[in-house]
Amino acid sequence: MDTVILSDWLAARLERHSAEPMYRQLLRLMQQAILSGN
Repeated sequence: MDTVILSDWLAARLERHSAEPMYRQLLRLMQQAILSGN
C-alpha cells in the first residue's frame, strides 16, 4: 500500500456541498477504508 496523507485522502473524497453531514461522510469513508484495506 502506498503512503497516503490522511488530509489529502479525505480532501479527495469529502463532498463539501453534499446533503450528507460532514461527520457522517467521514465515518462512512473511514469505515469503508478500514474494511476494504484501502
